[in-house]
Amino acid sequence: MTITLPEGFTPKTCTVVQKADGCYVCVTLEDKTVPTPVPKDKSEIKSATGIDLGLNSFLVSAQGEEVSPPKFYRRRIGLFF
Repeated sequence: MTITLPEGFTPKTCTVVQKADGCYVCVTLEDKTVPTPVPKDKSEIKSATGIDLGLNSFLVSAQGEEVSPPKFYRRRIGLFF
């Protein structure tokens, strides 16, 4: 199978993974027309927020709100037993 790169894009990385059901390819492209973000000066930042990702709770916001971790696996495991 052949795929032509879009005009103006440059390949950056290519990862090939072989699994039992076949091969998978992940290609990262760079587009020079997209501007590089320029970081702001620290004096321009008016407010900031923080998020803590953890093991006991999925995340804790800067306001102290805790979000419990999703239980996708735990819900599905009940289907097998």
